[in-house]
Amino acid sequence: MIDIIKTRFIHWKKQRISLLFWLLFPMICTIFIIQLITAIQEDSQIPVGIVMEEDTVLANHLYAKIKNTPILRVVNVTETEAKQKVESHELDSAFVIQEDYEENIKKGKRNWLIKSYSSNLSFAFTPVKEMIISFVQEETGRSKTAHTVHDLSTDSEIKFSWEEVTKKAKNIQVEEDLLLTTFSFANTPNASKDPNITPVNTWGIWAVLSLLSTFLIFDWVIKERKSVLLLRYPFIRFSIKSFLLRNLLLYTMLLFFVDIITVILFHYVLNESLTLAGIGLLFMYRFMINLGAFLSGLMFHRLMSYYGFSFIITMFISILSGATVPIDGLTNRFPWIVIYNPLYSFLEQEWFNPWLLLLLLVVILWRIKGVKYNA
Repeated sequence: MIDIIKTRFIHWKKQRISLLFWLLFPMICTIFIIQLITAIQEDSQIPVGIVMEEDTVLANHLYAKIKNTPILRVVNVTETEAKQKVESHELDSAFVIQEDYEENIKKGKRNWLIKSYSSNLSFAFTPVKEMIISFVQEETGRSKTAHTVHDLSTDSEIKFSWEEVTKKAKNIQVEEDLLLTTFSFANTPNASKDPNITPVNTWGIWAVLSLLSTFLIFDWVIKERKSVLLLRYPFIRFSIKSFLLRNLLLYTMLLFFVDIITVILFHYVLNESLTLAGIGLLFMYRFMINLGAFLSGLMFHRLMSYYGFSFIITMFISILSGATVPIDGLTNRFPWIVIYNPLYSFLEQEWFNPWLLLLLLVVILWRIKGVKYNA
């Protein structure tokens, strides 16, 4: 094995630029794509200033709902700063959660709870204002309900506080999805109740790019099987199969080492989770695509045919997996597509990987029975 490592290091030294490029390609491209998408999303968000004149439960709850709105980029400002930034068009508009907001809500008041600032270029002011008004109306509606229940229970032995009624109203809203409506056409599955936009899947992008880079790195399988090189194997200690499998192990170790660096980098740069379970699933995925690239290399004798196949199979899997293009509607209609998705186990964090078992079985059969692949 030491001799194989020395020999492989000599090859890597001659091809260090291309090898280093394809080793780092998935990691660098994924970070670039995620950062680019994040920058575009931030630029497309509406800058809105929020002034907090009081620090109460209801005021903070309203602020949190505004801040959690995906289309808004909330900026905390004072009222003076809000006026200046709206006038200089740094903010599209600004809203003041006025003093005594919670007290007025509890009293059932509906007017003069929020003050706003806008300019002649505040193009998004109207929809943002209506959205914030709807948030406030939710609270005033619950408060009105609480007062009604309190009035009805005046002559009753059972009394309910304002907090109890509003808390119950919130629970009912969440359980019954009172403010969420979904639509679907006839004879089609029900639409999803998740109103959020599907987030960009960092590991999905990496998985596809890593698949492509692995296929292109594994062109050594074809190069080591050239007719000129086959003449050397009778004179060395290893058979051609043993030689190829030992190199497969060596490449797996190298690529998994780069994968570990990728996990750490994603954790600090993209805030991805870093867990032992995640690393275990990553190793399974790495071993699977290495086996797939290895077996694919055995099927070809010409490099150009192999390269073309690599790009085609990567494009096909990227579409089938939904890692780059959402296919939720397609998988809802044809659930069996998931079975043929090699990336499914890795992306869904599942330990059972039928593709890994299948590819491992094929490699074992090739090693034992000497299956010959022709292109």
